[in-house]
Amino acid sequence: MGKGDPREPSAIGRLQSRFQVQAYCEDTDHMGVVYHANYLKYFERARENLIGTEALVKLWEDAGIGFSVYRIEMGFSDCAVFGDRLDKDRKLKPIPPVRLE
Repeated sequence: MGKGDPREPSAIGRLQSRFQVQAYCEDTDHMGVVYHANYLKYFERARENLIGTEALVKLWEDAGIGFSVYRIEMGFSDCAVFGDRLDKDRKLKPIPPVRLE
């Protein structure tokens, strides 16, 4: 990553992108509906795609910073089925500084 690279950790608050995922047969139940837990995998792939694998590795190796999911609340208004392409625009929003004691 060079200077000004949008995937530099200091630029994370400005990132936004679009991510698309294909719903494969392996993602579905016997009725062809995407199993609800698979959406969590899609979210994780989108987050990694947004931040960038190289930036995540650099944060971990250089600063010991990693990310983990603390809590998730999901509601479903519709379902995806085998063959659907799901895409989402996403943007990282700045969060207040965190202090560990």
